[in-house]
Amino acid sequence: MTPSSTTAKGQRQTRAARREETRIALLNATIQSLINHGYAATTTRGVAEIAGVSQGAQQHHYPTKGELVKAATIHLAEVFVQALRADPPAADTERERVALLVDVLWMAANQPLTAALLEFVAAARTDPEIADAVVDLIAQIDTLAFATVTDIAPNLAATPGARDWLRITVSSMCGAVAVTALPGGDSYSPTWPNLRDNILAGLDRLISAE
Repeated sequence: MTPSSTTAKGQRQTRAARREETRIALLNATIQSLINHGYAATTTRGVAEIAGVSQGAQQHHYPTKGELVKAATIHLAEVFVQALRADPPAADTERERVALLVDVLWMAANQPLTAALLEFVAAARTDPEIADAVVDLIAQIDTLAFATVTDIAPNLAATPGARDWLRITVSSMCGAVAVTALPGGDSYSPTWPNLRDNILAGLDRLISAE
């Protein structure tokens, strides 16, 4: 390999690294904006400013606000799954491991970012520009969540109805969080112990049907 080709390869790698740094900065800035300002008040210009990049660079990576929010959410979900895989729930039985996963999912659902993401999903009902992004986002999160269950409880994951149980679990958590966020919603949202009991009762029915 000649010195010129070595230099060219190094320059390409440097450019690729810089592009990746910009991409991650934009995703992190999007998450920060969603937490601080909510979905409606998050703007592509504001995200670019937080990330410290030009709006041209932002538009090169993610041309629209919907694509930014979708990419940031999937990025966060992937980081969450990677952390779980690195340190999975430790218990003797699959049922116990999944019960621990339920607790972890509830903690994740109660993070400040969740309310903003629920606003994003709800906005898709009347905003066709983000509808496709939301559909793809939900599908990818569903895939990541079920892959996590498969990792820690492969036999249970293979049981008919396991994926539906997980979807009901996640939907119930998101619904409880959404209701709590409403004015006076605390009075109508189920307590976590009751919600958890119902979720695990569904898990036990699934196990008994194996």
